[in-house]
Amino acid sequence: MSEKSTPSVRFDGFTNDWEQRRIQDFCKVTSGEFVIKTKQDDSYPYPVYNGGKTNTGYYSEYNQTGNKVIISARGAAGFVNRSATAFWAGNSCHSIEVLDESDWIFLYYALKVRENQLIRDQQTATIPSVSKKQVLETTVALPSVEEQKVISSFLGSIDSTLTLCRRKFDLLTQAKKALMQQIFSRKLRFKADDGSDFPEWEDRRFLELIDRIIDYRGKTPKKIGMEWTPEPTKYLALSALNVKQGYIDFAVDPHYGNKALYDKWMTGNELYPGEVVITTEAPMGNVAQIPDSEPYILSQRVIAFIPQGDLVSDDYLACLLRSPQVQNQLRILATGGTAQGISQRSLTRVKVTIPSLPEQHKIASCLSSADALIDQARVELEQWREVKKSLLQQLFV
Repeated sequence: MSEKSTPSVRFDGFTNDWEQRRIQDFCKVTSGEFVIKTKQDDSYPYPVYNGGKTNTGYYSEYNQTGNKVIISARGAAGFVNRSATAFWAGNSCHSIEVLDESDWIFLYYALKVRENQLIRDQQTATIPSVSKKQVLETTVALPSVEEQKVISSFLGSIDSTLTLCRRKFDLLTQAKKALMQQIFSRKLRFKADDGSDFPEWEDRRFLELIDRIIDYRGKTPKKIGMEWTPEPTKYLALSALNVKQGYIDFAVDPHYGNKALYDKWMTGNELYPGEVVITTEAPMGNVAQIPDSEPYILSQRVIAFIPQGDLVSDDYLACLLRSPQVQNQLRILATGGTAQGISQRSLTRVKVTIPSLPEQHKIASCLSSADALIDQARVELEQWREVKKSLLQQLFV
């Protein structure tokens, strides 16, 4: 027991200081035992936790009862997890059992707040790790047991909301995937406005649909005698990190240029709203469309397709590139070891079957509606994650 303090936000009725305590003063910390992957099976009842962020499989036995906090010792060292039910703890994680009346779920949230610190403080070695000694010496601030339970219950309701949001997002994503499978296998066909059938789809080589490819792979500001700007500007660079499947994530890998860099880099190849970009490597195959008229810089491991307008529309081209048929071909044609990638040469071997332009418009409109629902669910999920993150910072010392 040492210094006392209070968080910035508290529930009504609680005014006492929080008490700083070391884990070793009120908890038991144990390491588990390795169980080989071949002995695990999804039909077994007990999850196996080791050094990752999720369980590695299931086992027929358990070596830890439930209501335990779990800290990864290696792999995702420092990651904080929990299990309310019995589980098998491997030798790459630490299991924490509360020995007094303290609320174990409160301890989980308190350590989750310190997760980044645990990750930063991990021992440096060939494989970074968090030792049992580090866990035992970790300090957490504890209020009264009554306040602990109120906070745990409140954050539990936030987690339940997050689970529902995540499930909604996953279900919508799976539904769209099934819809695309039906459309691109032509088991589901659209009708013209007058109820008549559209023409049969035509076999084409993918590059027959493309008028021009904009490809700046390997180009960097330094190679043209310039630098990225230290502060955000309207000239955002699109890379394989911020081009996601179906959208551009403006919060990831934000590199910016100035007007001089943009003019030197993009003049003659400016990107316009709706045009399609795809990541070529690490990760490969993420497809998005330019969302607005801002001046984007086409950067590392991303190329843009300018289509033959009389054969394919931008919107349909994006759907086509995300279709199971094209994605499977890209994976087969990919080259490289750890980081699989596609080249313009490999694109010459991609074959597609396309409908008439009027049917393309109906397909793209249908899938765009599905995308809108998925985007809404993703935004809702991210908003609740931010709510939880803010609450964790304010409810704990």
